[in-house]
Amino acid sequence: MNAGNGDLRFQYAWDSSTGNLADLSACVVGEIVTYPGSANPFPLPSPPFPADSFNNPTIINLAATNGGLQDDHMLSPSTTFVKPYSYSSVTATQYYRYSCSTYQNGAYVNIKGPLSIVRTVSQNGSGGWEFTVTKSGATAIINPLP
Repeated sequence: MNAGNGDLRFQYAWDSSTGNLADLSACVVGEIVTYPGSANPFPLPSPPFPADSFNNPTIINLAATNGGLQDDHMLSPSTTFVKPYSYSSVTATQYYRYSCSTYQNGAYVNIKGPLSIVRTVSQNGSGGWEFTVTKSGATAIINPLP
């Protein structure tokens, strides 16, 4: 869902086959996002981001007993775009996954993926600049960039 201001939000939920979330106490659910190349941390190009770096891959795991997650793809509140703007695009690969210590020796099992997260700065039709983030057919835009 486009949450506005260049923010894409995805929410998902799960439970156990018996309906008892305690069944999931030996499990974690999360995601792994890999950026191109082998740099760790990965320096996102500027634009679309300032000199931020991200762990490569970025791994997030939460207790499966939470029953749900929200996944946002956006600029963090403290970041700003660095001028002068120029065309730039970066694509990350994402998998949603789970692991249970009681199943397959704790090996990760992909729930969904590979998904592509594409962040782009490009010129808009008015000659200004815009930021676009796209994933799973959903798109959020900041147009024009300040």
